[in-house]
Amino acid sequence: MKKRKFTKIMVLLLAMVLMFSLPIEAAAAGKVTAGTSFKKAKTVKSGKTVVTTPKDSGQIVSYLKFKAPATKTYKITINNLRKYGKKSSQTIESIFINFNSLEKDGRINYLKFKQNEKKSYETLWICSQESWKYGKTKKIKAGTFIPSRTAGIRLKKGQTIYIVAGNTNYKRCYDLTIK
Repeated sequence: MKKRKFTKIMVLLLAMVLMFSLPIEAAAAGKVTAGTSFKKAKTVKSGKTVVTTPKDSGQIVSYLKFKAPATKTYKITINNLRKYGKKSSQTIESIFINFNSLEKDGRINYLKFKQNEKKSYETLWICSQESWKYGKTKKIKAGTFIPSRTAGIRLKKGQTIYIVAGNTNYKRCYDLTIK
């Protein structure tokens, strides 16, 4: 009888700990501002992250890094490009995304990824929903700007990749999901 009561109390305590710890952990991983160099790259984890790019008066490239927790093909989706502070895209805009690895000797290795086509590519071209309305094309290729892009990248456990976004003139946000 005492053992059963002790077990119930321990299960209740464990449930309370999980209940209070999970929302805090999820809220902390939701938003990140990308860094302005490889050294200042912010780390993102699996799941959905809202990314803000830094503002600059000219061309700037922003960096995020992701360290693979296991060896597998990761599905990386980038969508919902919008101007910072706006809930919907009001301006015509676009960015490009590359995936790189930084070698021990300091060399940058551009990673190729797979899309729906048979070829491998090095760049994802993303645009806002507003821009897509004005420039739709019937045939969608890797070089076409579209509002949502997904890439499949095979990574080994512990391998770090850098998600590099080209940006101009003002802050932008986009949603990044890694599965």
